[in-house]
Amino acid sequence: HLEMKWAQAEAMREGYLPLLDVYRAGGQPLLGNLNAVPLYPDNLLYLAAPFFWAFNAHFWLHVLLAPFAMAWLGRAWGLSPPAAWAAGVCYGLSGFYLSNLTFYNLIAGATLAPALVAAALRLTEAERRRGWRAAAVAGLWALLLLAGDPVTALLAAVLAWSAVAVRGGRRLAPFGPLAFAFACGTLLAAPQLVEFLRILPLSQRGQGYGREATTVASWDPQQLLEWLVPFFFGRPDRMGPGGFWGRRYYTNWQPYYYALYPGLFALLLAASAGLPRRRRAAWWAWGAAGLGIFLALGRFNPLAAWLFALPRAEAFRYPVKFWLLVAVGAAVLCGIGFERVFEAGRRAAFRAALAVLVALLAGGWALLSFLPGPAEALSDLLIPQRLGAPFAASERTRWAGLCLLSLLVLAAVDLACGLLRRRPLAAGTAALLLHAGAQLFFLAPLAARDAVLPYTLPPPLLAAVPPGSYAEHASFLELFGGWKDRARFPEPLNRWVERRAFHDLYPLAGPLWGVRYQLNTSPEGLDAFMTRMARGAIKQSPDLARVRMLAAWGLDFVLMNRELAKEALPHVRLVRRAPTFGQEVFVYELIHRAPRVVFAGEVRPAPTMTHAFRMLASGDFDPRRMAVVRQGVAARRGAGGTARLVREEREALEVEVDARSPGVLVVQRAHLPIYRATIDGRPAEPTVANLYRLGVEVPPGRHRVRLWVDRRPPLYALSGTALALLALGAFAALDRRRGLGAHIAEASEQPLELRNGEPRLLEDV
Repeated sequence: HLEMKWAQAEAMREGYLPLLDVYRAGGQPLLGNLNAVPLYPDNLLYLAAPFFWAFNAHFWLHVLLAPFAMAWLGRAWGLSPPAAWAAGVCYGLSGFYLSNLTFYNLIAGATLAPALVAAALRLTEAERRRGWRAAAVAGLWALLLLAGDPVTALLAAVLAWSAVAVRGGRRLAPFGPLAFAFACGTLLAAPQLVEFLRILPLSQRGQGYGREATTVASWDPQQLLEWLVPFFFGRPDRMGPGGFWGRRYYTNWQPYYYALYPGLFALLLAASAGLPRRRRAAWWAWGAAGLGIFLALGRFNPLAAWLFALPRAEAFRYPVKFWLLVAVGAAVLCGIGFERVFEAGRRAAFRAALAVLVALLAGGWALLSFLPGPAEALSDLLIPQRLGAPFAASERTRWAGLCLLSLLVLAAVDLACGLLRRRPLAAGTAALLLHAGAQLFFLAPLAARDAVLPYTLPPPLLAAVPPGSYAEHASFLELFGGWKDRARFPEPLNRWVERRAFHDLYPLAGPLWGVRYQLNTSPEGLDAFMTRMARGAIKQSPDLARVRMLAAWGLDFVLMNRELAKEALPHVRLVRRAPTFGQEVFVYELIHRAPRVVFAGEVRPAPTMTHAFRMLASGDFDPRRMAVVRQGVAARRGAGGTARLVREEREALEVEVDARSPGVLVVQRAHLPIYRATIDGRPAEPTVANLYRLGVEVPPGRHRVRLWVDRRPPLYALSGTALALLALGAFAALDRRRGLGAHIAEASEQPLELRNGEPRLLEDV
């Protein structure tokens, strides 16, 4: 996300909101990419503060807001203020919430979801002052739509509507104002949604991921071990001993959430909440948590797996995202448990749960510390054999230490409750503070922290790859294969992987120095589908074919952590060979590359993408005079012509073409559905050229071809935003008049007296 935000911040400082990220994969959608979080209000910070400060502020601002949002939800459900704050602390410091610090596009949604539920409950609980409450629901719903993740927004809506349904019972009246507020919130986010719908059809997500991608991140019940011992499967901030090793417990995938550890005190409070009985908040909380676990199990739950296998359900390919339901429901249960234990004095369940946790942790510590045989058998069962005996021994020591520290935390909680038993609220507050401190200590690896300086120093490779270059880093995502990372770092900390990425000019660092990478598609699937296919073609080809395809796409340089195969060397020139972290980086310049704009007189239609790959990689294809186009465009063998770039901007360009025969103008930018074209002022239809580049068919003669990104649809969508504001204003005005009328009617039934010729209520006098 950092490279996306850099591109946006740079454009905003130049005075416009970008529709394109010109640095990513030949120019990919930015405003239409929900995961880029382009319209969220805190983007204004990029205009007023240094980039890295503003980027970081997106995280810490929401971390500070999360307890308030959940406390508001607790109060909306009728919890006492201390209990509501207990819910807020348990949610804001849970492993689930802090795991969202890994994602720029998730942290805001996880923060705002409880607030939306609270606002929905407040809107439907009273007849008066609904105007401001409707505006709050609409604003929060719009913010969730702009926050970066549609699934999180959908889950927040499910929580809000279900909460209103549980509280209202069979009454339908509360749903009218709620539906109105949600409709207005959707219209407020209309520019974002319209642009998203424009780019969706030709994106990877619009084409579909396929069944193999479904439930790729499901919650494995074996992860329950991590509820007792934080980072049981290794820490995300370390390499080697202590580092993460448990991919087999995360569907053989890198964890989507590195920790779901709720904290021991939170477990005690949730267990103390008891059965729902007659309290609707408890019914809703248990229901939300149960539904969340049911769906988060994904492939480990046959019924959920069947649901995710339905057509178009691959959009929910990360079932573990449904853990938001669990986290919100569990936090409300923590608040209810706090009330029962520290306000109502019902401590039986709390003491029983405490005894169970102490027994489990004490047993684990004793096993790991004093019974080496069973401890080794346990670690051999859990830890892959390839990591070796020293690694397993290190993990056993780490587990034992975490068990002991957890026992100390429980002892401190028990001691605080015992010493302050005559002041139960003080005891609860002390236990809550101990919980907060323990969570900050245990879950510190979830917050990626480092100095900014290493990321702002100019990389040495800039001497060989100047700003404005079109490049690709072949080691990124193993694009060229045949390379094993043997880097040696000063410390066994994963921060050095990020530092190396900036030092070696990986794609995420390119925008900081003006280098435009051409195949670095983002993982959320909203980049152009053909661009992802081009990257796949590169990964599946030998070096010679790779170099030929990159030359056809006009790349200037390719960076690698290994040497090219011998057969590809005649097509490149080695310009730099630099040592880096115990290995080397090779910078090759492509010799026979196509220019930025090409008029191709020889046009070759390709019936399939596979045929297009083969044509581009063949030895008889010259990208300086030929083009491969989609089936349906006429094949030509014309005399060709010339193309000269007259004007180039980030989202527009003009080309002067002197065509001696019909042909195709090829522009070295990614083809997107939001481009428009004219030839001598007359509309023309852009087409796909050379698999994923932008092309325009041009007739013979001298012509001026203009290409630009159409900005009208999101501008037109602003009318929806204006309509929503007018509707909310009208609703507030009508509600105020209705409220005044009800107040006057109520007052007219009370005794009056005249005072200075004016009627006044006796009770007011």
